[in-house]
Amino acid sequence: MELQWEEPIDKTGSAIVSQYVLLYGHPDSAIFLYYKKKAAAAGKTACTLKENIWPGRTYRFAVAAENKAGRGEFSDFSESITVPSESGKII
Repeated sequence: MELQWEEPIDKTGSAIVSQYVLLYGHPDSAIFLYYKKKAAAAGKTACTLKENIWPGRTYRFAVAAENKAGRGEFSDFSESITVPSESGKII
C-alpha cells in the first residue's frame, strides 16, 4: 500500500527530519502498529507499507516526524482506507 503525506511545518527550529513514524490499525481497534521509515531525502514523504497489511481490510493512518530533537506530534488519523483486494481494485 502506497502512503503519502505532507512534510511537517517547522515550529521548533529543528527542520531536518531523520525519519517518519506511521501509526496504523483498524478503525474500531484500540491497538495500533508502528512502522518507522527513514527519510531518504528532504521532502520525501511517501512509503510503500507491506508489513502487517492485508488485502480487503480497512485501516486508519497517522504520521509523525522525528529528528534529533525528538518525535513531533502525530497527525490526525486519516479517513478509513480499505487495502485493495488481490485484484487490485479499491474496495
